Amino acid sequence: MILNFPDHRNPDLNIYDRGWVKGKHTHTLEDLKMSNKTGFKLRLLTMTVLAGSMLASASLYAAPGDETVVAKANNNITVTYGEVKKLAAMMNPNITADKLADALKSQKDVQNIATVALQRKLLVEEAKAKKIGDKADVVEKVETAKTEIYLSAVLEQAVPPSSVANPTEAEIHDVYEKNKARLKLGKRVDISWIMVRATPEDDAGLRKAQKIKIDEIANDLKTGNKSKESFAKTARLGSEDPNTRDKGGSLGGLIALDQLGSTELKTAIEAMKTGDISAPINVPAVGWYVVRLNDMKPAGTASYEDVKDELSNKIKEEKLAAARQTYVDTVIRNQKGNVDEAAIAKLVQ
Repeated sequence: MILNFPDHRNPDLNIYDRGWVKGKHTHTLEDLKMSNKTGFKLRLLTMTVLAGSMLASASLYAAPGDETVVAKANNNITVTYGEVKKLAAMMNPNITADKLADALKSQKDVQNIATVALQRKLLVEEAKAKKIGDKADVVEKVETAKTEIYLSAVLEQAVPPSSVANPTEAEIHDVYEKNKARLKLGKRVDISWIMVRATPEDDAGLRKAQKIKIDEIANDLKTGNKSKESFAKTARLGSEDPNTRDKGGSLGGLIALDQLGSTELKTAIEAMKTGDISAPINVPAVGWYVVRLNDMKPAGTASYEDVKDELSNKIKEEKLAAARQTYVDTVIRNQKGNVDEAAIAKLVQ
């Protein structure tokens, strides 16, 4: 099921398909293969470790106002503000408590999450009314989900993240040196933009008016002061992107060009020079953009500072996974667990 949300987007809350901007990181370490001694068994725990972090993130301290009802339906189904906070944390397991609190200061974002929470509750009630839970395949899936939750909970309790020491500077630097040749950064850009929304769903009159608006903005910028400060002033007055408008259109510094999901934007920006302001760029699913290229960095090897924090997190994740695998091995050994290799050999012949 696809859930529909209003246009307002908050980059700190991962409940939207941001489409034209895929996050803020300027690099990825997904392909980085760091050695470990636990092999295949360690990778088998990935799902439960990840689920465990989700459970931990969803546990929020109660606060005044949490019992306030923020959404309801005719059949006495209600959603409280506390439930909204828990759902937001569950949907964003890697967000810090401070960032989550800041993100939830936006009325529109709270309304969006409350909408999702109400939809979830109503669909659960619908499933109960139709006795979906009595179907054999659903019962099996529920049991599977319960098993994953139990596995996550026992690992979280037995080997919490706090039990694993943070990697030392020497450890991080050693991993960097061993993998430096593979730590590549693509072309990075620092851009600001002014966006005027115009989608295929809008009526022709609105699309025409929005095109006139973006053309006027582009012409004013072309003939006026082309400084970053002047562009920022225009963005605050005329941009319809709520994420960047109050920041003068800035996306927050250097980002990977490839992280711009729009081919139209990437193509236009690649042809620009630092300080250039583009003509209106149409991204059909979103609208019109005027972009200022504040800076551009060529592709190359990531510096130690570029990836230090990400490497530190990766090393700690590996240590935590290894410690939890050791715990699992101990449980199996204490329970005299054994795999019947002969029986399996007969089955696979």
